Amino acid sequence: MGVRLMCIGRTQELKHAWDSFDRASLTQLMQDNMEKSSKFCDAFDLVNSLQEKLTLCEKSKKNLKEKNMSLEARLLVLGVEKKQAEAEKEDHGLEMFVASFERTVEQVKLLAPIVDLAMMDPCKMVVDGQLVEDEVTVLRVKEKTLVLH
Repeated sequence: MGVRLMCIGRTQELKHAWDSFDRASLTQLMQDNMEKSSKFCDAFDLVNSLQEKLTLCEKSKKNLKEKNMSLEARLLVLGVEKKQAEAEKEDHGLEMFVASFERTVEQVKLLAPIVDLAMMDPCKMVVDGQLVEDEVTVLRVKEKTLVLH
């Protein structure tokens, strides 16, 4: 019987130790669980926030790509317009050159009607006292003539 009482006492002691261990463990586990739940909620909120930012960045990227394509198309159009304007400017300069030459010839005819102006040519220039072809002017006049015809 003594052994039996000792066994029962020891069982009660172990049971009490187990109950208090369970309470302490349970309390610790609950605290750990609360901390981890809090960290999980924070991480989940952070993921949601980052996902919203990612969505906004993707929309912004799409808008910027569209704007870039629009600007590149505009750049091509402006490049073509620039080339056309430069060609028109050159043509206008040539037209002014020819018109100015013709005005000069008309004025000389008026001032010196007896002078033969048949040798005058807008494509020639005076070099060492002689009329010679100005190759640049000849090319421009020929190009202009080809464009007009």
